[in-house]
Amino acid sequence: MVLCLTAAHTEALCVHSQQAYPEECCGVLLGHWVAGDGIVVEVVAMANVWGQGDLGDLAALGDRDGTDRRRNFALDPQAFLEIQRTARDRQQSILGIYHSHPDHPAVPSEFDRAIAWPEYHYLILAIDQGEKVTMKNWQLDDQGYFQPVPLHLANP
Repeated sequence: MVLCLTAAHTEALCVHSQQAYPEECCGVLLGHWVAGDGIVVEVVAMANVWGQGDLGDLAALGDRDGTDRRRNFALDPQAFLEIQRTARDRQQSILGIYHSHPDHPAVPSEFDRAIAWPEYHYLILAIDQGEKVTMKNWQLDDQGYFQPVPLHLANP
């Protein structure tokens, strides 16, 4: 099982994380499942809405400062629903969610684990001082813990 991206996808992810720095960026990976592998066809950048409006129980899982987007992220539920519809209309799937960890490693936090769904890939982009970006991909195992999943850079 791998997650396949093109150079254009990785560039879009890097640019999004650099533009959002020092806050976390977030978005969705759309594509197809082929023999258990996720083949990304589109990277959909989304706004980090952490601290905007009522996040319900989600706020209790994040850092103490409920408005700090430097250490937390949230996808707009309405926008996420629209992306689900768009993916379905295009006969695509949501393969996963990505977000950045500004000045922190690309390792899932306890918050990341608490909000994760088992079927999705979780691509984390560690961005160092707003410039250098490294990526690691994760998926929940049957016990609810993140396990690394290889990334594959495909030709466009």
